[in-house]
Amino acid sequence: MRDASPVRPPGRPIRRLLVLFTLLFLASAFYRPLWEPDEGRYTGAALEMLRAGDWWRPALNPEQPHFSKPPVIYWSLMPGLSWFGRREWAARLPNMAAWIAGLVLLVQAGRRFLPEHGEMPALVFASSAFPFFAFSFVTPDVLLSLFELLAATGFLFARYRPGARDSRFWLTIAYAALGAGFLTKGPPALLPWIAWGLTALLLRDRAIRQQVFWLPGVILFLLLGCSWYVAAVVREPRLLSFFLRGEVVDRLFTSAHGRNPQWYKGFMIYGSLLAAGFLPWPLFALRALRKTPGGSLGMRFRRLKETEPWTLYFALWLVLGLTVFLLVPSRLPLYILPLSAPFAWLLARGLPASALLQARARGGLAAWGLVMLLGIVAASQSKSKAGSRGMARYLQQANLLPAEEIVFVETRPYYGLAFYAGAEVERCDLAEPRPLPGAPFLSFETVLEEIQREREGRLWVVKEKKCETLRKQLEGRAVIVADTGPAYRDYCFVKTEAAP
Repeated sequence: MRDASPVRPPGRPIRRLLVLFTLLFLASAFYRPLWEPDEGRYTGAALEMLRAGDWWRPALNPEQPHFSKPPVIYWSLMPGLSWFGRREWAARLPNMAAWIAGLVLLVQAGRRFLPEHGEMPALVFASSAFPFFAFSFVTPDVLLSLFELLAATGFLFARYRPGARDSRFWLTIAYAALGAGFLTKGPPALLPWIAWGLTALLLRDRAIRQQVFWLPGVILFLLLGCSWYVAAVVREPRLLSFFLRGEVVDRLFTSAHGRNPQWYKGFMIYGSLLAAGFLPWPLFALRALRKTPGGSLGMRFRRLKETEPWTLYFALWLVLGLTVFLLVPSRLPLYILPLSAPFAWLLARGLPASALLQARARGGLAAWGLVMLLGIVAASQSKSKAGSRGMARYLQQANLLPAEEIVFVETRPYYGLAFYAGAEVERCDLAEPRPLPGAPFLSFETVLEEIQREREGRLWVVKEKKCETLRKQLEGRAVIVADTGPAYRDYCFVKTEAAP
């Protein structure tokens, strides 16, 4: 049993630190430009959906649908961009909301289930570099993290709060969050639910087992999580093969997407993120764990089952998620962002209750927050991260804007130019068309096909080594208004008008 009068960490200083890290996070979200390729792509697609007035068909431009991600990320961006215009902080309003909501959930869960640690899980989360940096990215992983944490909190509150009506309320919240997560990034959203089922097996808890298969919740999940997929397939039947094979089978069992498929890359990427991305908290937690008497690992496990089933659940969620992402041959750092919450919980539980009693420790933590903010500022100043904002500034200075359409020729587009330049952004090929990533049954147009469509003006963007080939294809078919050599990061720019 726990000590009846545990030593509690100072509540007010911790709350002040949480406010400080939230302000620092909001400052970083306001300051940082959109980075390519992901942030530019998601923001550009949201702007295109707003322009077209079509909330069901994600698209990067009228000719390029983008079904590789479900629509929640775009839906979350569209209100802010519609109300406040093309401002970076407007694009990051969902990130700010997800950050604050995630900290509130961790605080409430910590007060309920770890009273001697209080707000420490939230503080560990907020002051760790990995979630602090990652939550500022315009990416589905941020919203998925919030929905998974909301589902996990709902399951725990449904089981360990008294009252049948209260239980049904929290189960409804949990299954609605699972549905929203599934509509954000598909099957990874089910990890908290699977971990809840494993918890039922280990605890031999009939009540949890019933919650795992609660019929109203399952129906709610299917209605929320699968509605858009069904509607999309009804509109375009070929998407069924793309969703099941391209987005599930290929990601789970093949290296088709080419994202660090080597077996050891998972240990390198995820191990370094969990170790270095949460410093210094893992060191404190390990030190405290060594000093805590508790016998063998089996005895500690049995004690968790008897006294802290919620901590066992977070541990199972973390282990299950890491196992899945280590085995899947498609690996990127942000894939494990939703696991930051259970990891922060486990670290906070292992910390000594007096970890922040000294003012010097709190001062050092505040200084660390400023260092993280300065790190984001420094990274944003580099040319490699300037991305579409840097290119837009160059184009304005070179009098190459405005342009109705910006066409990238056989190079990855800066879709963020739709945000910074207000232009339609496309990609085309010089010769053989290639399948579109978001709709493999379609393909990019060629330069000749692109020219045949009437436009007032186009700005062509091509790498230096292919610039001459592009000029030859444009000769006689378009009026060249401006032509530059390699002027910005080895890009050439050719501005044309339709030939009379």
